[in-house]
Order: sequence, then structure tokens, then C-alpha cells
Amino acid sequence: MHRADRLALLGELAAGAAHEIRNPLTTIRSTIQLLSRDFREDPVKSEMAEELISEVERINKIVQGLLSFARPSELNITGADLQKLIDQTLFLAGNTLERQGIQVVFHRSTTQTTTYVGREQLKQVFLNIVLNAAEAMSGNTGREKCLTIGLEQGTSLDGYSSVLLISFSDTGPGIFEPELEKIFNPFYTAKEEGTGLGLAISYGIIHRHQGEIEVRSNPGRGTVFTIKLPQKK
Repeated sequence: MHRADRLALLGELAAGAAHEIRNPLTTIRSTIQLLSRDFREDPVKSEMAEELISEVERINKIVQGLLSFARPSELNITGADLQKLIDQTLFLAGNTLERQGIQVVFHRSTTQTTTYVGREQLKQVFLNIVLNAAEAMSGNTGREKCLTIGLEQGTSLDGYSSVLLISFSDTGPGIFEPELEKIFNPFYTAKEEGTGLGLAISYGIIHRHQGEIEVRSNPGRGTVFTIKLPQKK
């Protein structure tokens, strides 16, 4: 509850910041594009203008991430087969996983894999976790690269309602405890070019599904993300 309240407050701040940044950013981009027309005969200045536009686009991407975090799209709740959503996610990430030589293992211990969710938002969560795992394992030298996905039934904390557990386990370098505590915080990232919003947005999506997401890690051996979703029929 404390994390949810803190994220809600940060969401309000992010929405205000994104609005204030986006307006001048649009002006900056338009001005650079206009000025770049005069630099066509000068390759050095032309390249500098292209770099500036590229940086503006990068800032705009961060702003868009802020807005996605602060004002998430409405959940279109429908019945969905989670196994199919996982399959679709793996298809989207297929080129990345294949290029890095990552083996994917899927374990399903239940045939009851249907519940009511926002399909696109949940697929966004799955894809974010899968791509994060792939990036974590990209540095594996002489070590196995394996992503293990599990889908099973469980019970909620009250011991009565049924839930579906989706786990993503990688063989990356793992995450040390101090970093583990911050992993769902907005803007926290270990990536050189990451925005640090992916997992914060994912946390928000799962929370809006009345579900839970947690992470466990064993440094040097890998990390496991587990999503718990209520099974509504």
C-alpha cells in the first residue's frame, strides 16, 4: 500500500512535468528542423542538426513514458488465455531471443489458463520482463542462456480465491539486495540508456488488475519475476 501511494503521488508529479516539458520540446524540434534546411550544403552542421533532432526524440520518448506511467490507458477487460498471451509475447521477442541464443523453456501445470484481463497491457508487462531478461543475459560469457516461463494455479493470501501464477526466470547475473528494493521505483535503471519506467509501469498495470508482482534474485545465478493474477470466471 505504501508503494502504491508513493507511485500515485509520483504519477501526479510526472504528469505535470511531462506537460511542461512537451510544449517547449515541440518548439525546439520544429526550430531545429527549420534551421537544418540551411545546413544541407554543410555536412558537419547537417550532422549536428540530425544529432540534435535525435536527442529531442529521445527526450520525447522519456516524456511519453512519463505520461504512460502517470496516465495509464484504460483497461479493456476481456476473457483471455494467458498461455496465448505468453506465446504472442515470445513471438514479438523472438528475434531478440534467437539472436542472443537464448533457450526458452515453458512449463504449464494447469489447463485452467483463462481469466479476465486487459490483454494489451498485460502483454506489455510480459514483453518488458522478457526483454529485460534477454538484456540481462546478453553478458553471459560461457554460461547458459535460458529463460524459463511457468504458468500454474495457486491461492491468494486469503486462502480462498484462485489465482494464476506466471513466472519468468532467467540465468543472468542477478540483482543484489540494495538494488532489488528499488527495482519498481520510477527512473531507477541499471541500463545506460534506459528510462527506468518499464517496471514501474508494469507494477502499475498489475496493481490495477488487483494482482501482485514480485522479484527474487540470486546474484550470479539469475532473477525470477512472479506475477499473481486473480482468476476471474
